[in-house]
Amino acid sequence: MDTQQLPQGEWSGFLDEMSRQFESGLVSGTVSGNGMSDSPVITELPLLGIQLNTKGSDSGSITIIAGQSADDAISHTIPAPTQIQVAREADGTVAAIQIDAPEPAQTQVHFLSAN
Repeated sequence: MDTQQLPQGEWSGFLDEMSRQFESGLVSGTVSGNGMSDSPVITELPLLGIQLNTKGSDSGSITIIAGQSADDAISHTIPAPTQIQVAREADGTVAAIQIDAPEPAQTQVHFLSAN
């Protein structure tokens, strides 16, 4: 698996593309770092979206939303992300992303299936 850092100027477009490509596909997410082991925040739920927030008090944060519908969705927001790393399979398919931030230190999103 090949991993590369995504330039910050590409974050919004990349996250929009992942939202479209994996919409309704299953994802799992964990947070780790700063002395804690991997803690699940999303477990095998359909992806509703991943977005770079550009307005309001959450501006600059990244939010991951998953669930069967908007009514029962789980969201996880990463404040002040510092970098995004993309893990790709040999065929170029995105398998996972890692979002680094001061708190929590790392959020990993694994794309288990595409729509």
